[in-house]
Amino acid sequence: MPPIPPKKPQTEITPRDLLAFNRLGTGSDINTTEYRAHLRQTGVRVANESREMIKNLTSFTPSELHELAPEATFSRSTKAERIRSRIRGQLIKNFSFFDKYKKDEKVAGMRELSRDADDYIKDIIEDYFQDEQAVKMNNEVETCHDVATLALMAYNDELSAKVKFEAARKLLLMKFFGRIRDYSEKEVDHEEALQYMMSIFNERIIKLPEGARQGDVFTKYLVSHHEGADFKASSAEIVGEKPTEANSEHGLTRVTNLICRRTILEDKSGNEREAFFSVEPRDKTSFSRMTKALRYGGKIGQRDLDRNGLRLVFSNRADWEDFFRMFKEELKSEIEGGLKEQLEHEMNRKQRKILESRLRSLDQSIIIHSVKDSLDGGGFKGKSSVSSNDLRVHKFDLEVTRADGKQHHYEFQVFLPDGYADSKYRKRVSWDEYDANRFFSGNVDELLFPVKVYPQVDHDKIHAKVMKQAHRKVWNGNVDSIFPPKKGHQKEGEDQK
Repeated sequence: MPPIPPKKPQTEITPRDLLAFNRLGTGSDINTTEYRAHLRQTGVRVANESREMIKNLTSFTPSELHELAPEATFSRSTKAERIRSRIRGQLIKNFSFFDKYKKDEKVAGMRELSRDADDYIKDIIEDYFQDEQAVKMNNEVETCHDVATLALMAYNDELSAKVKFEAARKLLLMKFFGRIRDYSEKEVDHEEALQYMMSIFNERIIKLPEGARQGDVFTKYLVSHHEGADFKASSAEIVGEKPTEANSEHGLTRVTNLICRRTILEDKSGNEREAFFSVEPRDKTSFSRMTKALRYGGKIGQRDLDRNGLRLVFSNRADWEDFFRMFKEELKSEIEGGLKEQLEHEMNRKQRKILESRLRSLDQSIIIHSVKDSLDGGGFKGKSSVSSNDLRVHKFDLEVTRADGKQHHYEFQVFLPDGYADSKYRKRVSWDEYDANRFFSGNVDELLFPVKVYPQVDHDKIHAKVMKQAHRKVWNGNVDSIFPPKKGHQKEGEDQK
């Protein structure tokens, strides 16, 4: 069995706490004085006799709505639809993430964000809680797309704690998905950034053999031998022919396909050689950005500069170092050529001076920072608390200012064969385990499915089970080799005697 992580302190989260913490602007956060003034100005007054009317209009009895203006009364002559519209309108005003939608776009916007929130929870349940019936979404919450109705549900004391919490949770997620969309619209175009970088690779870095066409790739094979309790890659190499995958005297052997590109490298002495490398663009989906936002307190965007990511694998450090030197030279040459072309056609004196200044300081167009080099196993220190110190990788951030002035941000991850094999198969290092571990260790599980609301759910037990499943997936079901049964315990599927 995997080691059971220490039990996390239970986080007591109520719907009101969840909304208040994330500043959704309802409940205890709302400015009651301002709210009452608005009601008086519009001629709508709330009192006890209005409760039945609101219940008929919304299907819910919002017990706290009366508390916002307890001394007021409804005018019996006011039409029900007008009352409903104003109450709903005021509630929607408290959700600033709808401000960007025009009046005729709000309903469609609500449905879109509602579907994102529902799909996110369904994906989380499918990945981690698929055997837990208690966490399945309430039908009324899942089918509700209106934020005003969800807010009333979240504060309706006649509903169960589970329904109230899930309504509040859905509002929170809708808000965050709205922010993710806002940030994505403001940030530098993501697809354009990756297209620009891949154009550098295709036009300046990748060297095709005679007769090959752009886009042609070469299939290589990463052969790795894994030993020890953590299945560390004791040796690894990239070869051209596929060997037979089998257990050997070296321990467990894995053969992994690598789609590679060809280039011609030159060492510092000017000697050329052929080399193959793997390059893979990395993208963050809205769902992965959501999980990251929840881990870091709901801050969207600030930690997402690595959204434009590239993962590269090289046969050895010499190939990487010679490649990186060539890459910087080619990137600088591309920017320099673009600036000179602009200068040749530019007539404005002020603009010419700007272009000339940039040509004199080309190094400022390519900024490399946050460099972390643990390719030789020097001890990796990642931003996340669940990042493994055993990760063998070279990471850095790259900021590029193109000739046309557009800026792009990238995060590069560079691996050698042993480090890449570790990232796929090594215990406490592999991506599948890291992905699951950061969800639980980052307390996202407790935020989305708190014990107070779902007392039947044992988070620690599920965490251990998910980690075991991650290894089962990596090692094709050879789970007993990874988790040898303890003495006195039967193996999985073995009947008790």
